[in-house]
Amino acid sequence: MSLIKLMIKNEFRFNPGKIVLGLIFNVMGTGLAYLALSFNLGKILPRIDYIDLDKFMFTSIISWLNTMLALGLTANYVFRYFKESRGDFQRLAGTPVVQIYSAFLIRSAVILIFHLIVSSLILAVFSGYLPEFERLLIFWIYALLALIFFIQLGIMIGMGKDQRTQFYWIFLVILPLFLLSGMIIPTHFHDGYLRYFLIILPSTVLIEGGRRILLNQLFNILNPLYLLGLNIFMFIGGLYFFKRKLQK
Repeated sequence: MSLIKLMIKNEFRFNPGKIVLGLIFNVMGTGLAYLALSFNLGKILPRIDYIDLDKFMFTSIISWLNTMLALGLTANYVFRYFKESRGDFQRLAGTPVVQIYSAFLIRSAVILIFHLIVSSLILAVFSGYLPEFERLLIFWIYALLALIFFIQLGIMIGMGKDQRTQFYWIFLVILPLFLLSGMIIPTHFHDGYLRYFLIILPSTVLIEGGRRILLNQLFNILNPLYLLGLNIFMFIGGLYFFKRKLQK
């Protein structure tokens, strides 16, 4: 467990420049997403399903921002590890592969917890909408369960041969799917097979499930179980491909 402890220790080590930079980009990203989605759409869509747009978009913005961070940061960490093979992730003799993989997972989760909380509070300031603390806390826990899936997806993407692969997957595949996952309009507005496809996406489960938590609506208890199952599947599959990558 020494490698995991080292990574956690380094993440919590006080680094003013790193913290300030993270805060600046968090504020910029949250503010721009709010202006683009909630403010601009509010000009033409004052209400969606009789819900105030700021309340509707709260989970959309938080989920989108932190998912992009989970994918981008993790994919970059993993890519640099396999390319440079140095730093905290250097594979020491005798270190089990599961510890190295878990170190990436825990490191990214620590970062995402920070961004998840900060972006929620920043968006509350921008929008003037602050959910009840108990529901916000439940949402954070629920969102983290989904973000762990996207962290592991980021690990898989980061194992690609070049960084262009990361760009293709994140911006040309996952981002468009995210926009269809209840981020702008609820998935029940879609018809046919597209609707059934969208409701099983982890991004839809994150956005629409999180929205139900914050708005005190009927919540499907199967959602966290579904995300847990996906995480177990991704952990097993990710560990297998990670080990194969190390052996090359």
